[in-house]
Amino acid sequence: MKPQSKPGKKAPTLSLDKKTLAAEWAANLPARAERATEFAAQLRPFSPEEREAFFALLVAETGDKAFPLLEALRGRSEELDTALARGCGQASSSQAVDFLVRWAGKNPSKSIGKEIRKSLFRLKSRGIPVPDLEDSSPPVFRPPRAELAEGYISAVDAGGSRAVWLGLLRPPQGMLFVTGIFRDTEGILNLAVYESSRKKFLEFMDQVRRDSLWDIVDAEPDYCAALIHEAHEMQIKLGKAPNPEFLKLKGLWRPSPSLPVRPLIYRHLQEEDLKARPELLDRSPSLFEKDSFRLWFLEKEELAKCLSLLDEAGRSRIILPPHQQESRFFEIYQKTVRELFDEKRRLQFRRRLEEMAYILWKKSDEAGAKIALAAGLGLAEEDKFLSPHPFLLELVKRSVLFLKEEERQEEEKKKGGGLIIQP
Repeated sequence: MKPQSKPGKKAPTLSLDKKTLAAEWAANLPARAERATEFAAQLRPFSPEEREAFFALLVAETGDKAFPLLEALRGRSEELDTALARGCGQASSSQAVDFLVRWAGKNPSKSIGKEIRKSLFRLKSRGIPVPDLEDSSPPVFRPPRAELAEGYISAVDAGGSRAVWLGLLRPPQGMLFVTGIFRDTEGILNLAVYESSRKKFLEFMDQVRRDSLWDIVDAEPDYCAALIHEAHEMQIKLGKAPNPEFLKLKGLWRPSPSLPVRPLIYRHLQEEDLKARPELLDRSPSLFEKDSFRLWFLEKEELAKCLSLLDEAGRSRIILPPHQQESRFFEIYQKTVRELFDEKRRLQFRRRLEEMAYILWKKSDEAGAKIALAAGLGLAEEDKFLSPHPFLLELVKRSVLFLKEEERQEEEKKKGGGLIIQP
């Protein structure tokens, strides 16, 4: 008797409600990449096969628009990565090939690397061109490019500003030294490129790290390059002219870094582990006791209304018991937090705290890194009924106290007559 041939693997399918969810997300890509955490939570009840089918459908329906979201999802968990790799293998898309090849080049875990190769083989069997991952030589001629060599990043301040330093090796010897200041609400504030040697670059960085008020830590060079690209894209979205120094550098790295940038801390800490520990969020005000957060203050202009309300409450002719007065002050702080931190600004502070978590991690402060990341994750959704976010509440309070102390010192100077005696 002739044996039956082994049936092929049946492609996973989705129910109508899950197809509807896919359509909802597909309707607003790639903007939804900023809400990748919400998306991952919605996928949690799915079976592994349903997740695989979901990703395949998303890519099939939206093409390259899906990949900023997929980049933001990559690396969150082994289960999600497995479904993502398999789903791309079902997508029959050249963009899926590019995504999988880039992923393979980022040294994924052994099991995920195996899934990526399986998916690439599946796509290749369907006639889609797939480069040989074992062959590092490019299939066509490309001009010589600078190699990424050294990277450093500074801490972030409360306004979203930070510095980045990047060294690019230039054959046969020497380096291009890239230094920049960026703000996550404005893009590139300053960017400069210098010719240097590796020795001078490292000597300069040693000096900067000793003298800087900011914490400065080493970071993967490709991540530093991605931060520079991210700041450039911010400028373009704001309708600003590209930075001329950036345009000089643009051809030096190929392919361009993938956006949006996935913060480095997620290579060391797992989001789901921290969400299961609410006490970390409760401890987030303690971050201001660390040197890394000593420069975190809000601007006087944005606290003007809060200061006025506090002064008015303090001058009230109605004498209140201390606990009632403290309750009144708390209400003012609470109202200020909710007025200042809408969804957009909460997401900005989430990213700032994610970056600061990596700074603390590199300083061997694992406990502080976990608290900072938990504080950032707690900003994903605003709770309009319970207490305000403890980190934001403390930020408002310490900023108010700082400004009041400045006012007190100014008053002291005025009372002293303002006479300055020169030595």
